[in-house]
Amino acid sequence: MKSRFLLCILVCVCLPVAALAAAPAQPYTQLTISEDENYLWSLAAYDGTLYLLRDNGMYRLSGGEKEETKLTMDWAKEPSTEEGAAEIHQLLSASDGLYGLNQLTKTIYRCALRGATVIPQRVCTLPDTFYGRIRNAFIADGFFVCDMGENIQAFHIATGEITTQSAFSIKLMAAYREGYYITLESKTDVNGTIQLILMAVNLATGEKENVGTIHERVNMQAMAYDRDSDILYFASSGQLYAWQDGSAHEVAAFPRGDVMGLSLINQDFAAVCSDGVFVAIRSLHQGQATESAAKRIVIQEKFGRGSVYSSFIKQHSDIDLQFAKEPATTVEDQFIQDMLCQSAAVDIYVLTEQRLLSIVKEKQYGADLSKSETLRQKTAEMFPYMQNAISDKGRIYAMPREIYLPALAYNKEIFAELHMPVPTTYQAYFEFCIHWLQDDADAYPDYTLNPFLEDLEPVTLLRLYADERAHNGLPLVFASDSLRATLDAYMRLKSAAANLEVDSNGTSLFSLVYIPYEGEYDVMPLTFEAGNQATVSPGKEECYYFVVNPYSKNQVQAITFLETWLTTLSPQENLVLFTTTNTAVENPEYHEILQRNEDKIQAAEKKKADAEPIEAQALADTIALLKADRAWSQEHERWLISPTELALRDRDIASAYLETMNPIPLIENGNPTFFRLYLTKPPLDIDAFLHRVDELAKQIAIENQ
Repeated sequence: MKSRFLLCILVCVCLPVAALAAAPAQPYTQLTISEDENYLWSLAAYDGTLYLLRDNGMYRLSGGEKEETKLTMDWAKEPSTEEGAAEIHQLLSASDGLYGLNQLTKTIYRCALRGATVIPQRVCTLPDTFYGRIRNAFIADGFFVCDMGENIQAFHIATGEITTQSAFSIKLMAAYREGYYITLESKTDVNGTIQLILMAVNLATGEKENVGTIHERVNMQAMAYDRDSDILYFASSGQLYAWQDGSAHEVAAFPRGDVMGLSLINQDFAAVCSDGVFVAIRSLHQGQATESAAKRIVIQEKFGRGSVYSSFIKQHSDIDLQFAKEPATTVEDQFIQDMLCQSAAVDIYVLTEQRLLSIVKEKQYGADLSKSETLRQKTAEMFPYMQNAISDKGRIYAMPREIYLPALAYNKEIFAELHMPVPTTYQAYFEFCIHWLQDDADAYPDYTLNPFLEDLEPVTLLRLYADERAHNGLPLVFASDSLRATLDAYMRLKSAAANLEVDSNGTSLFSLVYIPYEGEYDVMPLTFEAGNQATVSPGKEECYYFVVNPYSKNQVQAITFLETWLTTLSPQENLVLFTTTNTAVENPEYHEILQRNEDKIQAAEKKKADAEPIEAQALADTIALLKADRAWSQEHERWLISPTELALRDRDIASAYLETMNPIPLIENGNPTFFRLYLTKPPLDIDAFLHRVDELAKQIAIENQ
């Protein structure tokens, strides 16, 4: 899939094309089509008919239709013995019809349409100057134009004449006004500011004329021009823009992802392909409603892309899933601002700051999800650490999107071999590391030590300490003997490890894992105070959750989205979220994998029985490798959730904790220089430092009250 995706980037930025027959007058609905197993390579449109080139062939979608019609490719009139010749890799267009390009043979075909049959007719083979990958190709006014890497070539199909220009700084190209094509070029001015310049290029002469500047600071990924309206359209990762008379405005949103193609269906609609998976058909008239407009949800998240939600889009094609523009600051800041303004522009927020969960509950900044029986039941099945974080007094304010529970782990084999005691407190861990560096490291050069996993530094230690106190129902006092001793050990270790270079080639004593973990390392449940319940809590950007806007007009659709999301979680995600995930899960492909391997072994053994000695020895080696592969598969590929992994989950999940009132992130955000001033000027006065942290934590508690 990865190689196909990369090739698609190279060949599939497609432009408006001409079809062979007029389309029905019915308008398109704002329909998003998802075909996960039938990757889209190219698309083109004309007069209300959209043509799509997928993994398994060519399709047609006309206005008013909900389903694509598969077309038959008839190569009978183009016989060829050349491998890969009977293929079309990209759709192209001209005023007289639909064309196709073969990337391997560099052949251009005219696609004659006879009902649901496409008959490719060879037009020409490009000259040898078109060597290598052809990118950003289109046909305009009898010219074939493309990016060949170092230069742009405009080839006159009838005469064979070629004009070239440098491809340096050119980001996008498209057919333009008669006799011209247009480029989007990236230029850096004298002040070092990057400008996006539009240049009209004469097809015959290569002469260039400045058309204007794009001032929007977004990553434009595809471009198309409508001659009738004289409007230039751009597609970014999730927004469609219209540019005219020197200014651009947003036209529509679509599932965020890498734009693989943009095609104008007519003056009313455009089709955008993102990630090779989605085809989003959008109205070009800003604010114009369609039959699906009432069923729309807008998601605000930092790095969202449509492919993550493909299951929902496939199951609920009647609900138009869109992404809000990336905010100027953070999603969390935008969320707070929207709540204060009671904005309904966003339906669902994806947040990661755990402290906001307490604010969402206290101020009811999240719609009550308990109205959904499905979400009530799923919440009741969650482990207490998550259930307590997202609900309160029967109301449900959030839903988990993804969570990671990091924990320090020790190498079981090394500790058993050297008969070393496993640390149980953070202080003991730091003391162990000091002892190892000073007394043991030279004696065991094959073993390495990286003591500062999980970004272990004073700020992280303070956060973990606060989580542990809350988890154990203890009052939060930072100026404690246990934390003082832990920080003292940390500072001594920091000094001992000042010149430490971690050897990545050796076997590490410790590792950072996510619970549950099955392997050579085992979780080391550290505490700050002996007797406390160990606490495993997510750090920055290790916990993401959904909040439905209480002011949203689309809460019904938003709840449907969350219900669907919970059905698409992987077995591993279910393992750390739900108490009902209590049985091992076998890989459904496991037996097929074993059978394929067994077939290979039997075939090799049969061949070996009749082989000459030299060949027999080679086959014996092959059989040995195949049996080793079988053994590996039996150990590593049988289970999605193994019985051992399930048992480890049951052992470690009690340590999981989500603290929504931890003051340390607030101190760090509100006083950005505080920790730096204290911790970068040794010797550290630990008592003064901890007393000051206590003062700041009390201030935060008062402000929260």
